[in-house]
Amino acid sequence: MSLQADYDKKMTLIDSILLSEKRHRVIESLFCSDKTQKQLERSLKVQWNLLKGPVKHLKDEEFIIQDGKKYSLSKIGRIMYENTLPLLDMVETFSKNPDYWISRDLSSVPKYLAKSIGKMKDCSVYVPRPDHMFEPLMELFSETYKAVDLPKRNIKICLVLFYSKTLDVLLEQMEQGCHISLILAKHVYDRMLKEFKDQLKFLLESENVDIFVFNENKLIPQITITDIKVLIIFFNQKKKYDYHELLSYDKSTLAWATELFSYYKQRSEHITLLSTGLCDK
Repeated sequence: MSLQADYDKKMTLIDSILLSEKRHRVIESLFCSDKTQKQLERSLKVQWNLLKGPVKHLKDEEFIIQDGKKYSLSKIGRIMYENTLPLLDMVETFSKNPDYWISRDLSSVPKYLAKSIGKMKDCSVYVPRPDHMFEPLMELFSETYKAVDLPKRNIKICLVLFYSKTLDVLLEQMEQGCHISLILAKHVYDRMLKEFKDQLKFLLESENVDIFVFNENKLIPQITITDIKVLIIFFNQKKKYDYHELLSYDKSTLAWATELFSYYKQRSEHITLLSTGLCDK
């Protein structure tokens, strides 16, 4: 096969899965289970006369197989779909907020998580007013308290932007019995150690608070995760905070953000009263 023919074949395969919404939906439906014509219609909520073309195209490319009245994915169809799924998820995620994503600095996200960033589902971009910038954070914690079915409330925070009111919020959550896992960017830790020793000591004395310091010289996103919701601030390409924040309740987003938080935590130093020199102050 010539290079041009090989290229054309690959483009046909990509077109079959990625560039046609109906073909993509047919493959997605059959990936879940084999279906008859009627079952495909019900699954996709589309009449058969609109599905005949996509189904024929996929049969011609040998992505799907017809056995009597049943349609199923071929082995190559299943393999292709499984391998393009992360890309499809990424396209879906980016297409919902394209202006936001194209302007973000994602350089501190590890490659293995960048590849699965499409798992961030149902994210909305929130732009707080400068004089109301703590509202999304307070709403986040308030909703966690209302989830009375949770046996223990947990909060994970990667703190990169620091305001004195942040400490008041953290201390309030601690006193309410939340377990807090807190990663401090180095500049945040240095400022707290210099200007807010008493509050830092109070947090370190609590059995409900674990504090870590991220010492690497890179700008990481600010992350806040509760049991039911996530708030992430990816800085813009100029590495500035531009009041654009991502909010999501989606479980897939929570899992992805938790994995990102764990990545930074593993690369951070766990601090104690003794290591900070605050034990006698």
